[in-house]
Amino acid sequence: MAKRVPFLDSDIEAKQVFYSPASPGFAPKLPSGTPAPERASWFCTDAESANSEMPRKIEVTDFNRTMKGFLPMEVGKKFAVFAIVLALCALAAGVYTGWNRPIAAAEVDFIGVRGEKFALSSLKGKVVLVNFWATSCTVCVGEMPKMVQTYEKYRDQGLETVAVAMAYDPPDRVFAYAQQNKLPFRVTLDIFGKAMQAFGGVRGTPTTFLVDRRGMIVQRFEGEPDFGRLGALIERELAKG
Repeated sequence: MAKRVPFLDSDIEAKQVFYSPASPGFAPKLPSGTPAPERASWFCTDAESANSEMPRKIEVTDFNRTMKGFLPMEVGKKFAVFAIVLALCALAAGVYTGWNRPIAAAEVDFIGVRGEKFALSSLKGKVVLVNFWATSCTVCVGEMPKMVQTYEKYRDQGLETVAVAMAYDPPDRVFAYAQQNKLPFRVTLDIFGKAMQAFGGVRGTPTTFLVDRRGMIVQRFEGEPDFGRLGALIERELAKG
């Protein structure tokens, strides 16, 4: 026999609320002659409500849909967590795909492998390629000759390249690699991770940023870039004068 279910801590104004023991093909039992109203259902996961008589599925009929307090506590918490995770994912997607629009690069001071210091702002007026890499990264080492070729091709037109070694890369190893491979551009150490933070974080290496003459980030590349496309972008920015 159907029993009336009381609702506590809820703004739902229920006129006909019934439950039956959980079973296949469960359906609420309504008083004789009652028309079938619009229904809504959910699964109860609240420990206080899940006793031996209370079914897992509850059907609520003929009520004003005031959603405040509608979800059981546990379901509400799960929904809130899901919403937060979804929002963070959307934010992350926006951050990592939004570099196609110019974004002002934060001010950062670089420290070269020989101890020299210079600010990113000192390079305004040039197109700058900022490459985050590590000597332990095989993809980074594999793309480095192409970085050198790109720099040598465009440096007379106003391209500057800054190779930023990650904080975990031993400085002596970075220095040795730069010397042995005769890297023609600036090689710096991000000992405290400040350069990485200034560029919005780096999820992995290599990660390369193209900065225009105004100091705006116009493109971000994760992994080895398509150097044909990179060259076209560099030429476009150089042509702006």
